[in-house]
Amino acid sequence: MSQLDEIVDQLTQSENVDAEDSLNDAACLTKLKKLDGDQMKWNEWSSMFSSTIHNNEDITDTERMSYLQSLVIGPAKDFISGFLCNPNFYSSALKELNRRFGNPQNVVGALTKELEAFQRPAMNDHSALIAFASLLRKVVQTFASHGFSADPNATHLLRIARDKLPNPIKLKWTEHVVDNDWTNPGLTELSD
Repeated sequence: MSQLDEIVDQLTQSENVDAEDSLNDAACLTKLKKLDGDQMKWNEWSSMFSSTIHNNEDITDTERMSYLQSLVIGPAKDFISGFLCNPNFYSSALKELNRRFGNPQNVVGALTKELEAFQRPAMNDHSALIAFASLLRKVVQTFASHGFSADPNATHLLRIARDKLPNPIKLKWTEHVVDNDWTNPGLTELSD
């Protein structure tokens, strides 16, 4: 193989690697969802953004800011709009997003409102009953993941959830509490 052929071969391999890296970057980016300001989506979005963009040592802060600009929309973008004009403000913009949307009390508050707003499911509406059970599990898991261990046991949250149950299920729940001799059941027990 001539020296010219070797150089062409090396360049071709290098271009293929660069193309593959670009394809991998593009594939990772298409997996990332846009953050629209929904606090309930912050943990998932933040985790994905950190592992794909923020912790990637091959990406500069200028590139990170570009990715951040393309991945925040609506209220989230409005919240950091003053930072987006300068790539030097990347870290500040990310800290502000975390402060606003990653605040555990805000997340728990939003989840409590979601529970309050959930329409009482009918006894024969299986999909609504499953959705309600999923919401209860999400409430308990989210509270626990943010260190709010007492909240799932709060009487007012249990009352909100219990009052949304169809009467036959509410009766079964009451029997279950008595059978287990629980004196202070909470959402954790209700979601099980």
